Amino acid sequence: MPQLPITLRRRPPPQALRWAERALGRRARVTTIRRLRGGSTSAVHLLRVEGARGLEWVVLRRFARADWLA
Repeated sequence: MPQLPITLRRRPPPQALRWAERALGRRARVTTIRRLRGGSTSAVHLLRVEGARGLEWVVLRRFARADWLA
């Protein structure tokens, strides 16, 4: 099986993490990031978020392949 492009394997950029925090509430903070397997057209990460609603685990999916977005 061919190796995934680096854009799908690397950690989400800071602006994507800040977006997720804003989407989850003013006090939300990402504390853990884990790459999930299976995404071939998008980067998929599990985020542990602590905030006003307590501890949450959410999935961040990013379409990170510029060659597919054109």
